[in-house]
Amino acid sequence: MFVDTDSDIRLARRLKRDISERGRDLDGVLKQYANFVKPAYDHHIEPSRSYADVIVPRGLFKAVIYSFFVCLFYVVLSIHWLAIIGE
Repeated sequence: MFVDTDSDIRLARRLKRDISERGRDLDGVLKQYANFVKPAYDHHIEPSRSYADVIVPRGLFKAVIYSFFVCLFYVVLSIHWLAIIGE
């Protein structure tokens, strides 16, 4: 599963987390993002998108995940039900 998120949102989330939870300063977070995080994403993560069975579009993560788990629940429930009535 590949969750597609806008790069601005990824950066904003990283800034918020690294500053508030890890005590880093803005300049340090931006330098790390530009020098390591973004290039690593572009080189390793983005290319993996083509191998994903499911791509969750930007902004639809919660709706897609909810639908996915509802369907999974019904599949599992159906398998168990069939196993019960088949015995």
